[in-house]
Amino acid sequence: MHNPKVYLQTIVRNLLNLSKKFNLNFNQTILVALSGGVDSTALLLALTKLQTRFNFTIVACHINHNLRGSESCHDELYCQKLCQSLKIKFLSFKLKPLPNAQKQQSEEYLRMARYKILSQYAKRQSIKYIFTAHTLNDQIETMLFRLFRGTAVKGFLGIPVIRQYAKNLFIIRVMLNLTKDQNESFLRNDNLSWCNDTSNNDLKYTRNYIRHKIIPVIQDKFKNYTNHLINFKNYLANQEDFVQVRLRKYLAIIGLVQAKQNLIIRRLNQFIKIPDFIKTLILSYCLKELDIEINQSTIRRILKLVKISQHTAGLKSKSERLSLNKYYDLVIIKNKLIFCFKTPKINLDLNNYPCLNINLIGITIIPWLNKVLNIYPYKSSEPLSHNASADTIYVNLDLNQNLYLRLRRPGDIIQPLGMAKMVKLKKYLHTHKKMTNPLQISNPINVKSKLLLDSPKLWFVLANDHEVLWVPGFGISEKLRYNILPSHRISLNSISQDLYPV
Repeated sequence: MHNPKVYLQTIVRNLLNLSKKFNLNFNQTILVALSGGVDSTALLLALTKLQTRFNFTIVACHINHNLRGSESCHDELYCQKLCQSLKIKFLSFKLKPLPNAQKQQSEEYLRMARYKILSQYAKRQSIKYIFTAHTLNDQIETMLFRLFRGTAVKGFLGIPVIRQYAKNLFIIRVMLNLTKDQNESFLRNDNLSWCNDTSNNDLKYTRNYIRHKIIPVIQDKFKNYTNHLINFKNYLANQEDFVQVRLRKYLAIIGLVQAKQNLIIRRLNQFIKIPDFIKTLILSYCLKELDIEINQSTIRRILKLVKISQHTAGLKSKSERLSLNKYYDLVIIKNKLIFCFKTPKINLDLNNYPCLNINLIGITIIPWLNKVLNIYPYKSSEPLSHNASADTIYVNLDLNQNLYLRLRRPGDIIQPLGMAKMVKLKKYLHTHKKMTNPLQISNPINVKSKLLLDSPKLWFVLANDHEVLWVPGFGISEKLRYNILPSHRISLNSISQDLYPV
């Protein structure tokens, strides 16, 4: 049994070190990501016990991925009851499972969705710090995962204790020197249980395979491997700090500049003269800036192309153009090396834009549009807007129906606002002047979806099982009309705008 006082002292020391090193002030509201698992439950309990000392107010946020049926609902209910017992404000958000099973269960997709929701709520409430429960176990798994996959030094450094996610918003991790066993012991000391996510045993996930198959073998052979890995990581981190200072000098020598979505090394002749080790650092820096996965294979391919270019006058054929990923090519023209943004090929497969079930209360993320559909009860203090063509509408919404966001279909009908009869949607769109377009997409990740803006046949609508209720950019159905005051507000926002809790 671990000593709970020592456990809390470790977190206190971590908070004080963060405050001193990064000039942070925790005397304010903080947001804690709460899954209900052992780690996040221990984090919430520890921070609750430290509220008086640090004078912060805690808001706990649970995100229900809706991937494990009744188990997901149980976890959400557990988190709600836990926060009630601790007298902590509780929020929950629900994600609708995507029809594409592979994408809906992607570790990376779910992680990005979680951070998007947490960050947008924090932004709306002017919260600067989001606390997550990453532990020493997570750190070791991350380091091994990146090492096996192939990474540069910066990738091997693992999970940082603090990360600036956006302006005035930081991800804080105060448990990176605590283990899962210590978290379990801390909770047992307070007679608290936790939820067990059965998907953590699914070996199709790489991290689970590392956790259950690889680490036990290493641990059996090398008892103190954790300390050795962390010591090596800290040694590399100190070296990396020194290298980054020197790296800025070389970036100036090669003339690295950013032009819109491109990165350009303007003096390739100077880059060629630099030692290979420094070249690798420079390329790692460029890949990181463009959010391209850093691995030695990619860097070797780039260096090989640079070497070939020394014997030519730049690229002369398409075959010599190096593709880095679906969004970037590497191009060498005269004395310039360009990380060139490219528009992905348009895929007109309508299966990429499936019919999405909409949460009647709360948010529904529309990942392929980088949008969020938000439905919540109308507050009498809100000013009413009567522009039915806008991306926010006030309506009288019947909750005893299914709602979908989907592409328009042949034969769709709508009862236009103010009319007594149904008309074909095709005729309605033809006779109404197009106003604003809330489906405008600017995020490069969703470039291919821009095609949707150019074809009325690929227009998105909000519908029930029988008819269309709202065409964003055109208008709403008579079925959504309210008399004196609306029952709900429906808004379609970019994912970078405000999200509202369930």
